[in-house]
Amino acid sequence: MVSFFKIFFKFDFSYEYLILTIAFKGILPEGKSFIMVIISLLFIGAYYFLYFKASDLIRDIVLNAEAYGESIRGAAYGLYLFGRIGEGDWLATAVFAAVTALLFALVWTGLSRSFINIATDSGNTKKLRYVEKPLRERSVFGALLGKEFARFSSSANYMLNCGLGVLLLPAMGVLLLFAGRDIVDTIGSVFSGRPDCAAVLLCAMLCLISSMNDMAAPAVSLEGKSLWIPQSMPLEPRTALRSKAAVQIILTALPMLFAVICSAVIVKGSVGLRLLLCAMPLVYSVFSALCAVAVGLRMPLLNWTSELAPIKQSGAVTLALFGSWGVSVFFAGIYMLVGYKLGAAAYLGICTVLFAAAALAVLRWLDRKGAERFAAL
Repeated sequence: MVSFFKIFFKFDFSYEYLILTIAFKGILPEGKSFIMVIISLLFIGAYYFLYFKASDLIRDIVLNAEAYGESIRGAAYGLYLFGRIGEGDWLATAVFAAVTALLFALVWTGLSRSFINIATDSGNTKKLRYVEKPLRERSVFGALLGKEFARFSSSANYMLNCGLGVLLLPAMGVLLLFAGRDIVDTIGSVFSGRPDCAAVLLCAMLCLISSMNDMAAPAVSLEGKSLWIPQSMPLEPRTALRSKAAVQIILTALPMLFAVICSAVIVKGSVGLRLLLCAMPLVYSVFSALCAVAVGLRMPLLNWTSELAPIKQSGAVTLALFGSWGVSVFFAGIYMLVGYKLGAAAYLGICTVLFAAAALAVLRWLDRKGAERFAAL
């Protein structure tokens, strides 16, 4: 159960990323954050695969302990001796202690000879030659949007902790294409008294997954001590806030579009119901992004020394994440309690209008009160 909540609430990506950064330093080119993200996700996937298979592996080892012991003794005698230590074999203990002491002495000798050179090495510096290139002019909003995307794509910690929904939404769409019919039929049989509830529950599930994208919540805090730069520029504060929301909207709406199309394909219902099934999660993604910026603006964390503080330890991120989860659960719960009386199409239509109106209200606040607050930070 602990692992279930760790997977679905938040991976502690800071430690995994630190370990992998140390392991692959010098192998990967500098600035290749996307490569580190992929390696980290593969590492975490392999870790949890082995974790969930651990009970079967342990049971198999216990039932065939003698056979495994003989195999290890022949193929990896050092590992066999290490196991013998646990049985109280003093000879194996003495061998391992001697080998450990020898390795320690070798490492100590190597470090004592090379430490001064390592500590005083200035490193290799590359000389760069300026090459004149044509400069493409962009709008103010486009330049700010590019800056926000560059910040997001240059930080593996930022992408891993705040952009997991970018991968989960397409994965959900593929899952629905292969097993969606069975899922819809199972939901329909379990909740037979709630007609077309599968469409509403799929909407809630997609909104829940999209909540794993919360890159707009720490966007204001990530400005840190450089906040004076956008404040001093000749631009409207609302433009800066809109650019921060636009990053999350784009990175959520595009994979969400694929997921909702897959949902509409497998759901049984009228054309209107399927269109609303596509529209409602997209509108919700805009609403959640604007709310994330508003929350980050109300709860800024600017005096940080590590970017992990606003990304993982700020109240804005926590509130944006769990608040979005709560809204998704509330949306599904209301339908299951009383909303089914209206019908799935009517309920989705009403919720789509409500989320759109709420998004416009939050945008209006960001353009007025939020812009004033951003300028005064």
